[in-house]
Amino acid sequence: MTKEELRNIMYLDSRIESKIRQLEYIKSTMTDLGAIDYSKDRVQTGVSSSVENAVIRVADLEADINKDINRLVDMKQQARKVINKAAGIESVILEMRYLENMKWEEIAYRLNYSLPAVYKIHGKALKIIKEYSKV
Repeated sequence: MTKEELRNIMYLDSRIESKIRQLEYIKSTMTDLGAIDYSKDRVQTGVSSSVENAVIRVADLEADINKDINRLVDMKQQARKVINKAAGIESVILEMRYLENMKWEEIAYRLNYSLPAVYKIHGKALKIIKEYSKV
Protein backbone atom coordinates (compact mmCIF):
# COMPACT_ATOMS: atom_id res chain seq x y z
CA MET A 1 0.00 0.00 0.00
CA THR A 2 1.38 3.37 -1.00
CA LYS A 3 1.26 6.71 0.74
CA GLU A 4 -1.10 7.92 -2.00
CA GLU A 5 -3.51 5.06 -1.30
CA LEU A 6 -3.45 5.94 2.39
CA ARG A 7 -4.08 9.59 1.56
CA ASN A 8 -7.07 8.58 -0.58
CA ILE A 9 -8.64 7.17 2.59
CA MET A 10 -8.25 10.55 4.28
CA TYR A 11 -9.67 12.37 1.27
CA LEU A 12 -12.70 10.08 1.07
CA ASP A 13 -13.29 10.53 4.80
CA SER A 14 -13.20 14.33 4.35
CA ARG A 15 -15.56 14.17 1.35
CA ILE A 16 -18.05 12.15 3.38
CA GLU A 17 -17.92 14.73 6.17
CA SER A 18 -18.50 17.48 3.61
CA LYS A 19 -21.47 15.67 2.11
CA ILE A 20 -22.96 15.17 5.57
CA ARG A 21 -22.67 18.91 6.23
CA GLN A 22 -24.36 19.58 2.89
CA LEU A 23 -27.12 17.13 3.78
CA GLU A 24 -27.69 18.82 7.14
CA TYR A 25 -27.88 22.19 5.40
CA ILE A 26 -30.42 20.95 2.85
CA LYS A 27 -32.54 19.39 5.58
CA SER A 28 -32.44 22.57 7.65
CA THR A 29 -33.55 24.68 4.69
CA MET A 30 -36.38 22.29 3.81
CA THR A 31 -38.42 23.65 6.68
CA ASP A 32 -38.15 27.11 5.13
CA LEU A 33 -39.46 25.97 1.76
CA GLY A 34 -42.93 25.74 2.34
CA ALA A 35 -45.62 27.55 4.03
CA ILE A 36 -48.44 28.28 1.61
CA ASP A 37 -50.27 31.49 2.25
CA TYR A 38 -53.97 30.60 2.07
CA SER A 39 -55.06 34.11 2.92
CA LYS A 40 -54.70 35.10 -0.72
CA ASP A 41 -57.25 34.25 -3.39
CA ARG A 42 -54.79 32.14 -5.44
CA VAL A 43 -53.03 29.11 -4.10
CA GLN A 44 -49.35 28.98 -4.93
CA THR A 45 -48.34 25.78 -6.68
CA GLY A 46 -44.55 26.15 -6.84
CA VAL A 47 -44.01 25.21 -3.22
CA SER A 48 -44.77 21.52 -3.58
CA SER A 49 -42.32 21.14 -6.44
CA SER A 50 -39.63 22.87 -4.37
CA VAL A 51 -40.25 20.53 -1.48
CA GLU A 52 -40.35 17.55 -3.82
CA ASN A 53 -37.03 18.58 -5.39
CA ALA A 54 -35.46 19.00 -1.96
CA VAL A 55 -36.65 15.56 -0.84
CA ILE A 56 -35.20 14.02 -4.00
CA ARG A 57 -31.89 15.83 -3.42
CA VAL A 58 -31.80 14.58 0.17
CA ALA A 59 -32.48 10.98 -0.90
CA ASP A 60 -29.82 11.13 -3.63
CA LEU A 61 -27.24 12.63 -1.29
CA GLU A 62 -28.00 10.09 1.44
CA ALA A 63 -27.53 7.25 -1.06
CA ASP A 64 -24.26 8.79 -2.23
CA ILE A 65 -23.03 9.14 1.36
CA ASN A 66 -23.91 5.53 2.15
CA LYS A 67 -22.07 4.33 -0.95
CA ASP A 68 -18.99 6.35 0.06
CA ILE A 69 -19.15 5.06 3.64
CA ASN A 70 -19.21 1.45 2.43
CA ARG A 71 -16.22 2.16 0.20
CA LEU A 72 -14.39 3.88 3.08
CA VAL A 73 -14.99 0.95 5.42
CA ASP A 74 -13.55 -1.43 2.81
CA MET A 75 -10.54 0.80 2.21
CA LYS A 76 -9.87 1.14 5.96
CA GLN A 77 -10.09 -2.62 6.49
CA GLN A 78 -7.57 -3.20 3.74
CA ALA A 79 -5.28 -0.46 5.07
CA ARG A 80 -5.54 -1.76 8.64
CA LYS A 81 -4.26 -5.18 7.51
CA VAL A 82 -1.22 -3.56 5.93
CA ILE A 83 -0.66 -1.09 8.77
CA ASN A 84 -0.68 -3.92 11.30
CA LYS A 85 2.44 -5.29 9.60
CA ALA A 86 4.30 -2.33 11.04
CA ALA A 87 4.76 -2.93 14.74
CA GLY A 88 4.63 -0.61 17.70
CA ILE A 89 4.67 3.13 17.35
CA GLU A 90 4.93 2.98 13.55
CA SER A 91 1.52 1.32 13.23
CA VAL A 92 0.03 3.69 15.81
CA ILE A 93 1.17 6.74 13.85
CA LEU A 94 -0.12 5.34 10.57
CA GLU A 95 -3.49 4.56 12.13
CA MET A 96 -3.80 7.96 13.75
CA ARG A 97 -2.87 9.76 10.55
CA TYR A 98 -4.66 7.78 7.86
CA LEU A 99 -7.48 5.96 9.62
CA GLU A 100 -8.38 8.61 12.21
CA ASN A 101 -7.50 11.56 9.95
CA MET A 102 -5.47 13.33 12.66
CA LYS A 103 -3.20 16.27 12.03
CA TRP A 104 0.53 15.80 12.59
CA GLU A 105 0.58 18.18 15.55
CA GLU A 106 -2.21 16.27 17.28
CA ILE A 107 -0.41 12.97 16.78
CA ALA A 108 2.79 14.41 18.24
CA TYR A 109 0.92 15.86 21.20
CA ARG A 110 -1.01 12.67 21.97
CA LEU A 111 2.07 10.48 21.73
CA ASN A 112 4.28 12.98 23.53
CA TYR A 113 6.76 13.08 20.64
CA SER A 114 8.27 16.02 18.86
CA LEU A 115 6.90 16.79 15.42
CA PRO A 116 10.20 15.90 13.69
CA ALA A 117 10.23 12.57 15.55
CA VAL A 118 6.72 11.80 14.33
CA TYR A 119 7.74 12.62 10.75
CA LYS A 120 10.78 10.36 11.04
CA ILE A 121 8.79 7.43 12.47
CA HIS A 122 6.13 7.98 9.80
CA GLY A 123 8.76 7.72 7.06
CA LYS A 124 10.09 4.52 8.58
CA ALA A 125 6.55 3.12 8.82
CA LEU A 126 5.87 3.88 5.15
CA LYS A 127 9.01 1.98 4.18
CA ILE A 128 7.89 -0.98 6.25
CA ILE A 129 4.45 -1.21 4.66
CA LYS A 130 5.89 -0.60 1.21
CA GLU A 131 8.17 -3.60 1.67
CA TYR A 132 5.23 -5.65 2.89
CA SER A 133 3.19 -4.67 -0.13
CA LYS A 134 5.90 -5.98 -2.46
CA VAL A 135 5.68 -9.47 -0.94
